[in-house]
Amino acid sequence: MGFRPGTQLTLDNALKIIMVKSANDVSWAIGESLGGSVEGFADMMNETSRRIGMHESRWYNPNGLPDPRQWTSARDMAVLARALMRDFPQNRDLFSIPAIQFGKAVMANHNGLLGRYAGADGMKTGFICSGGFNVVASATRNGRRIIAVVMGQPSARERDLKTADLFDYAFGQSTGWTSQNLDALPASVSATPPDMRPYICGGRKAPAIDEGPGAIAGNGAEGAIAQFMGQTAATSPAAAMAAFSTAAVRNRALPPRAPLQPIAVWIGRSPAEGQTLLAEQENAAKTAAAEARAAKLEAAKAKREAAQEARAAKLAQAKERAAEARANAAANPRRSRSPPPSPPRRHRRRPPASRNPASRRARPPTPLRLPTPP
Repeated sequence: MGFRPGTQLTLDNALKIIMVKSANDVSWAIGESLGGSVEGFADMMNETSRRIGMHESRWYNPNGLPDPRQWTSARDMAVLARALMRDFPQNRDLFSIPAIQFGKAVMANHNGLLGRYAGADGMKTGFICSGGFNVVASATRNGRRIIAVVMGQPSARERDLKTADLFDYAFGQSTGWTSQNLDALPASVSATPPDMRPYICGGRKAPAIDEGPGAIAGNGAEGAIAQFMGQTAATSPAAAMAAFSTAAVRNRALPPRAPLQPIAVWIGRSPAEGQTLLAEQENAAKTAAAEARAAKLEAAKAKREAAQEARAAKLAQAKERAAEARANAAANPRRSRSPPPSPPRRHRRRPPASRNPASRRARPPTPLRLPTPP
């Protein structure tokens, strides 16, 4: 939810928030408040799991965020759902809240079956990349309540469709003393849970597997359900994803969701106190935003002034150098004035003499003066 440290919540509002929004920070706060610490609350979870018959679950944090040591199974989730309905009937409405409203924000439940599948009345969804899209869902028809657990799916839509198919199958079966009950379900065939991250968040499409342990190759929904119920569990992530790689599932969709009727939640001890605290937080947020804008404008102004000062200093230095050059020129005129350059000398080229001897003029012989005799 992004609450500030120190925010107070009633346990009732905290439970409503995590049931609808799956808020990790609120789950963490619940664990620290009830268990004294996250580790202490994990010990309480593990002790309760052993007491009610959850033999394949190990807990290390209260919000389900990734931890390689923490895992559970579909059977254990069904055992937990049954125990919650049996031991806490007064809190049954927590699992069917369609949406919550905190202030002006309305947040719908992640459970896509509520308001879309007839009789759906719970319970809780979950998602991490290593585990895929999961849901523990419940539905009631004619006084009969069914719990369906679907885990490790590639999308919320396919998870919801698969759960709806399981409900359809279960409501179509008759009950009796010979029916298999939850306590008789065998343990998981896998010693450790498969890591679905490469298939869920690895940017790859789910592999299409037509055959294999637990693979569903049926074309129609009824055939797929019957084959699913009749075969053993998948022994690999690829086989577990096979049920959702058929066109029969990809081309289907649940009906539109009914109009939401959100339940109000608040911080503090009462709605009035919550409104006051929320108004104070909104005013503080507005003040902080205004201060941030003012600081940004002030920083931009300071940057512009610094740039103007730099340009003015540069211009002053240029003027100072020019004035110094003029002063030096006035103090030393001879050195400063250089003689004007002389014009370049031009050399006339004499025309070449004719190469024809006949064209040359004969020069008269130079007379010789003889000495006069005495």
